[in-house]
Amino acid sequence: MKNILFFLLLSVFAFGQDFAKDTLMGEGTQPATILRMGNNKVFIIQNKELQTPYTKQKDGSFTSNGVPYVNISLDKKKFDGDMYEFMNELFDKSDVENQFSKEIIDVDDKKAFVRTANNEKKKNLYMSVNYPLKDRFLNISFGINYTDDDDKTKKYYAIKNIIQNGFRTLENYYSYRKE
Repeated sequence: MKNILFFLLLSVFAFGQDFAKDTLMGEGTQPATILRMGNNKVFIIQNKELQTPYTKQKDGSFTSNGVPYVNISLDKKKFDGDMYEFMNELFDKSDVENQFSKEIIDVDDKKAFVRTANNEKKKNLYMSVNYPLKDRFLNISFGINYTDDDDKTKKYYAIKNIIQNGFRTLENYYSYRKE
């Protein structure tokens, strides 16, 4: 009888464990979308008030028509060599025009190339991110309308915050795990 009770006691601990596959740290209860891009798992925080689902497109990219508009795609072309060298070449070759800027920022313990365009006539802001993976880029595009210069500045920093703090990628996640 003691052996049976001992087995039951151990089985509660051995079989009752609950392992969380994914843990997200957002601000409060801010929702996140989890996307499968090839073998990569992508987490992106969304605007709680204006949340819209991501829709998979025919080309394999995902689009959310919320605020901001977001498109996420995986490069079809694989690159040989160092992705950071290639990204630095992209940075050097990109021209800066009237309402256009470029920068390399830290995202998820990596460096990402960000281009920002501003159309003052239509009052919209567009940001494009090239996030390096092992052999290709994950491309993220953001688009948002603004009302004045203060609104433009606030929305620029809000999108930049999403890029730096609300975006995570588990590279080759699906190569080793089945779901």
